[in-house]
Amino acid sequence: MERETKGAWIIHHGQKIRGDAHGAAEFSALDTAAKAGSLFAQLARSAEATIPRTTVNAYSSAIGLNPRLELGPILALLEDQKLVETTNNEVQVIGATTTRALRASADIFDELIPSEEEKASLSVAELTSSSPQMAPELMEYVGDAFRLPAARANDFLRRSELIGFVDAEGEGAEKLFFNGNLFREAGPGKVNKVLTTLNADERCRLAAFGERLRAQGCITLASAARELGETLISKVRAIGLFDVNFVYNETGPNGFVTRPDAFHKFVSPLVDDAFDLAKALVTALSYGIQRSSVMRGRIWGVELLVNKLIRGGTVGPAPAIGQDYKYLEQRGVVEVYEDGSAFSMRLLKPEIGQIALQVLTRGGSASVQVLETLPSSPMTGYRGPEASRSAFRKTDRGRLRKTDQDVLHVLRTKGVLR
Repeated sequence: MERETKGAWIIHHGQKIRGDAHGAAEFSALDTAAKAGSLFAQLARSAEATIPRTTVNAYSSAIGLNPRLELGPILALLEDQKLVETTNNEVQVIGATTTRALRASADIFDELIPSEEEKASLSVAELTSSSPQMAPELMEYVGDAFRLPAARANDFLRRSELIGFVDAEGEGAEKLFFNGNLFREAGPGKVNKVLTTLNADERCRLAAFGERLRAQGCITLASAARELGETLISKVRAIGLFDVNFVYNETGPNGFVTRPDAFHKFVSPLVDDAFDLAKALVTALSYGIQRSSVMRGRIWGVELLVNKLIRGGTVGPAPAIGQDYKYLEQRGVVEVYEDGSAFSMRLLKPEIGQIALQVLTRGGSASVQVLETLPSSPMTGYRGPEASRSAFRKTDRGRLRKTDQDVLHVLRTKGVLR
């Protein structure tokens, strides 16, 4: 497995571990490496930068690190990797990118001497993101590849499912394990296999919805639910056939549906935007294009604006900058500062801007059209597809019925139903 891919799975697993009471203790190398990589991704700049400790503390809090107990050891690990230099008052970062943060996560993970279960969790995630795996086959693979006795391999798969490293449906020997990235590189073959599991009415509705989604880029979750019906959208949403992103404003969460491969039309899945930073930047910029009034600072000429940011320039002043970019500010993507009676900002991660620019200007935008339906109040937050899918699956509505397991089963066969 390439270092960047390995690092991306480490970050993915680290986010899952945070939601489990015992995950950090049980998978300590994964947890530590993920936290180190996530912090470094926030600190990363295209050029050498000196960041005040107060800002570093704020970054650590934004990703769930305890600044008193965890920040010091995490910075020490990054310093051992010669990625940062620390003093009491500031942290110096040697020019870096989010891709380098993934490689750092992989290197730190290896140096922490991970358990066989931790190493297995990365391989199993990669395997099940290609096609669903039957429980007996996956248990045999884990036992052979990582020399785990049957009881230990079985317990590992049970914990992997509970924590969320992988998803599972079914019982006993019929249980199927899969990963939320199953459709990240969804060619027509995979989608056509899903269609074979549906009745005639469902096939027609899903095919029509898929065409509309391909043409429009994205559709509101409410509109998708009306078009597909709650049962069908629950089925395809739970397995990750569609992504659901959320924009937050004063009205609460506003969901919009995209194809998993749409955003990655021009970039590599999983690795290039492992932290969902480019998705969040596209969303914030699109929000400014569609929903900001002239008085707030409506964006026009987005290509000119983003190119200026990529070159290191400053944009503003505008009131909207102080409201719509808080999430990105917390993640170290932009720096926002008061400029008279409004706010200006500059981009701290040009590579994230490059991805966003491709999406916004070359037909891959998953945000622009749907944001026309949202109120023009300030954008207060963003939640990406995997976090949204995981939260959905934890509800009763998100659980697949036995008949719905055919969708997963057919993906690992030649399209023949059981």
